This record gives sequence, structure tokens and C-alpha cells, in this order.
Amino acid sequence: MIELNQLKPFKFDYAQLDSVALYYWMVEYVLNNLKSEKYSIEILDDNGYGAHWGGFFVILNNKSGDESVFCHMGMVFHPDLITGIYFEAEEIKNPDTFNKLWEGIKPDPDYDLSKDEPSYIKMFFPEKKLSQLMSATTVDEQINMLTKYFDACFAGMLNAAI
Repeated sequence: MIELNQLKPFKFDYAQLDSVALYYWMVEYVLNNLKSEKYSIEILDDNGYGAHWGGFFVILNNKSGDESVFCHMGMVFHPDLITGIYFEAEEIKNPDTFNKLWEGIKPDPDYDLSKDEPSYIKMFFPEKKLSQLMSATTVDEQINMLTKYFDACFAGMLNAAI
């Protein structure tokens, strides 16, 4: 249960709430329509939301089915951490492969790699491309950018697992 000292006054900004819902619907659309010759993803029914993050849990499998990684992607908005669109693998969800992932993950221009928290590998949507994503005027533009980002994250994670 949350402690009283963790609470802050709130005020709804309905325009922001609408944008958050549209973002999650778009991510769900991208995940459901992402096709690859290298991997498949399974979106889990138990999507995850916490006090400072929210998104989708997925299992990433290589096409031969001998490697899999439990991943989470969505948005993080913790006041003490980087805020943004992210993709991650957590040690507790990947106990048998996390060390291999940690050692094998490589930087990529399509994501900003973060190992700031020892139990997480995070791949943020590139900060230098975020304004381009936010200023896109069509759904197709945003879908293309998110598809490229998530595909790079999936491929990077899978390459690290192999």
C-alpha cells in the first residue's frame, strides 16, 4: 500500500490522458502487426502498470524456438529517472539468460541503451528522435517510427540472447 508521504496533489489534464490512451493503443497495434523473419512475439494478457510505468509484457522468441526473452515495453514516467518510451528485460523475469543479455546487448542508433539499474536492461526511444515522433502529423508516420524502434529492440535483445 502506498504511504501518505508518497502522495502528491493531482489534477487531471484530459488532453494528456487522451494522448496516453492513444499512445498505448498505437503500441498495441504495432505489436500485433509487427512481422519478422527473425523472431516472433507473444503479447501476454497480463499487461503491466505500476505507479510510474505502464505497458505490455511480451515473450520474444527466435524463429527456431530455442531462445526466448521476457520483455516489457511502454512508457516510464518516474520523476527520478529518465522519462520516455522504453523497452526492457528484467533480471528477475529472465533468470537463466539475463547475464548473457547483459553482456551481449549492443548499442544501436535506433535505441538509447541504459544499464543504469543493475537488474534491468533498458532501451529507450532515442531522445534525439522523440520530438520528431511527437510532431508527426499522421498515424502512419508514428507507426513507422515505433515499428522501427521496437523491431530494433527485439532484434538487439535476440542477438544478445544468442
